[in-house]
Amino acid sequence: MSETGKIINITLTQATIQKSDTASCNACNIKSICNYKNQKEFTIENTDNLQIGDTVELIITPNQRLFSSFVAYILPLIIFFILYLVFSEVLKINELFSIVFSLLWIPFWVISLRFINKNSKNLQIKVKKLGETNENTLE
Repeated sequence: MSETGKIINITLTQATIQKSDTASCNACNIKSICNYKNQKEFTIENTDNLQIGDTVELIITPNQRLFSSFVAYILPLIIFFILYLVFSEVLKINELFSIVFSLLWIPFWVISLRFINKNSKNLQIKVKKLGETNENTLE
């Protein structure tokens, strides 16, 4: 996934990018839990000698998308099945109650995902300007 943005502020070591509105977020499968779509400005290390007014492309790598999808979709299923097995086989609880108890953790998972997303400080993105690529840490 890539987005475009414009450099709106420069400090000695950082550049602030204002993200342009695009349809990429609307097409994304994890948009419901993603904080990236709500964030309009990003601060990165200015190692490319970016200038105010430069147009850049922000690229989220396929590995990051794969990891995010795993955390959002696969990991909850694994946890659900583990909890179900613990409740039904280890604790010998009725099957219906095992399912219900296994499902009760979902609100905590959603809250945890939002907390992790908002406090994620080391998201690696690629910033591409005029055919050059540079990896920076998003803050």
